[in-house]
Amino acid sequence: MAGSVDVTIDDSIATVRLNNPARRNAMTRAMWRELADSFSYLRAVDGIRAAIISGVDGNFAAGADISEFKEVRQSGESAIAYDENTEAALAAIESVPFTTIASIDGFCIGGGISIASACDIRLSAKDAKYRLPPARLAIAYPFDSLVRMVRIIGVANCKRMLITADTFGAIAMERFGFAEVVEGDVASAAIDMARRIRTNAPLSISATKKILSAFEGQTLESARAVASREREVTLSSNDYAEALAAFIDKRDPEFRGD
Repeated sequence: MAGSVDVTIDDSIATVRLNNPARRNAMTRAMWRELADSFSYLRAVDGIRAAIISGVDGNFAAGADISEFKEVRQSGESAIAYDENTEAALAAIESVPFTTIASIDGFCIGGGISIASACDIRLSAKDAKYRLPPARLAIAYPFDSLVRMVRIIGVANCKRMLITADTFGAIAMERFGFAEVVEGDVASAAIDMARRIRTNAPLSISATKKILSAFEGQTLESARAVASREREVTLSSNDYAEALAAFIDKRDPEFRGD
């Protein structure tokens, strides 16, 4: 089957490439599974500080591969199984303790927007094009992906994108709050950001992600308990001691993630 998800690691920064150029990197069912497996693998690799998700040949991802739908979404039951497969990949992206960055150029449609929404940070090329096409396919946008979009761009903008199924440019999506439009090459901007992030304390980044996730998905008291626990973890860490020592010595800290 066409398409793959390719992973490379260079000096603590992982790059995850969606690779199906003949279909503008549309995601096959097998690619969704590979995407989930890729982030499960990266989660187990020691020392990863950031992961960049991008597409090959000038596109991020043109959604799900609709050519498969007669086979993999031919009934309500199979459609539910397909969506569960998709959500497993998105949840795997969200669950890693390090920073995830979507490097978006070209087409970012449907499932491509879902992938970008699962990332911590989204950077966009000026010429990127975005669309949510469920209204043209007579389907409903998956609930978990919808929740992510509402949290990022709000109900009104979600309604506009889903009801019209219009194509939106990068400037409009930046105005919605979805992605930062960068000057020049978006891939280079993503790498530069990842390099800056990898010098920060991994435990602090992990704590931030856990606390904000709890704040969005749990009661305030439950989120407060998560924040209290993560505060204790960071304050008792070797990295915190290193940060204090580096401040006194007037040097840059060297964090190890413990």
